[in-house]
Amino acid sequence: MDDVTEAVEVFVRLRPRLVRIAHRILSGASEAEDVVQETWLRWQRTDRTAIRNPQALLVTTTTRIALNVAQSGRRRHEVPMDFGSVEILDTAADPATRAENHQAAEQVLLVMLASLSRAERTAYLLREVHDCSYEQIAATLDIELANSRQLVCRARRRLTLELAG
Repeated sequence: MDDVTEAVEVFVRLRPRLVRIAHRILSGASEAEDVVQETWLRWQRTDRTAIRNPQALLVTTTTRIALNVAQSGRRRHEVPMDFGSVEILDTAADPATRAENHQAAEQVLLVMLASLSRAERTAYLLREVHDCSYEQIAATLDIELANSRQLVCRARRRLTLELAG
C-alpha cells in the first residue's frame, strides 16, 4: 500500500473523532468542519515517514487549530455567541469521548484563565476553587480587602466576556 492511500485511510478513520474534538472547542459544526479540512491539508503536506503515531498528530493538530480559531479576533468580534442555537453533534458516551471532552474543557479553561492578569487569576482561583474568603485572599496576596474583592470581580467579568464571545 502506498503512502498516500494509507494516509487517506488513517484520516478517514479518524475524521469523526476530529470533528467531535473541533466541535467541542468551537460549538459550531461548520467551524469544526473547516478545522478538520485544515487538518487534512496539513496532513497531506506532512512527511509521514517520520510520524510514529498518526492518530496523536492528527488529534493534536485539530485541537491546536480549533483553539487558534477560538482565540482569533475574527471569531471573537464578528460571531455572536447564542447559547440557545448551539449546534449539537451526536457523541457516544464511550470512554474515549469522555476523555476528549475532559481534555477539551481543560484546554478551554486554560485559555480563558490566560486572559487574566496574574493577580486576577490568583484571586479568582482562590475564591472559586479553594473557597477562600476575601480576607484570606487579601492576606495571601498582601493587598487590601477592597482590592481582593475588585480582583475577583474583574476576573469574573473578563471570563464572562470571554464566554460570551
